[in-house]
Amino acid sequence: MKKCYYLILLFVFALIPTNCYAAPTTYERTAEDYRVPNSVEVTFDNIPIIMQIPSIDETQKVYDFTDSLTEDEEDAIRQKIVHFNNVTGLDSAIVLTNDLSGFAISDYAYNFYDYNYFNHNGIILIININEDEPGLFMGTSGSDDNKVFKIFTDDTITQILKYIYTKNIENQEYYDACNNYVKLTEAFYAEATEKKLSFTYLEKLKLLPWPELFIIAFALTFIADVLIITNFNKKGYKKKNIVKNSVNNTTMIVKKEYDNLVEMKK
Repeated sequence: MKKCYYLILLFVFALIPTNCYAAPTTYERTAEDYRVPNSVEVTFDNIPIIMQIPSIDETQKVYDFTDSLTEDEEDAIRQKIVHFNNVTGLDSAIVLTNDLSGFAISDYAYNFYDYNYFNHNGIILIININEDEPGLFMGTSGSDDNKVFKIFTDDTITQILKYIYTKNIENQEYYDACNNYVKLTEAFYAEATEKKLSFTYLEKLKLLPWPELFIIAFALTFIADVLIITNFNKKGYKKKNIVKNSVNNTTMIVKKEYDNLVEMKK
């Protein structure tokens, strides 16, 4: 009877959905093996820095030290990153952490990338999950003339980070943040190189701020209606001048309203 009871319990527990979290695979750095790429010169100055940076499996691509992502979510993101890497020739990694080891987030990002076995040319996203204020940083690595710098400019990086911060990070939606990050990096790469990836432009449109665009469209329609009514009350040559001037003024008004919306979004 006891065996039957245990079997029933096991069956019940098997039916209960659970979120499994997988810690990143890490290795120990030692004085005999600092576990850094051959291109890195180990010196007296950088040894303390190297020893503070986790040594990881470069094939995992997603390193969640905070248990913010389930194992299935990590796998889903990893598959997309591997596809991106295979198509572009660039490397890509995402790190979620709540311990920057005393470094500024930008220094942590570059140290993490440089002192592990990633491709020389690539990008990295650091999400610092802090209770007071979460941090976000995207870094690039590569040769001076590499396409990574031409595609992922400061302006492009700013757009990517602002989007995922306001849409996801502020709401603690870390899987969505990682997913949108990969989608946006793919979209900007495809746009710059005209190379088709799994990410389509239709999906890119879904990421646009539709509420803001709707407001702008409504404003344009309202202004256009006002101009049409006004112009019908004028005559002759004077009427043509008013229409011309109104078009110029309308452009300025719409631009001002759009700039205000963008500022509000920031």
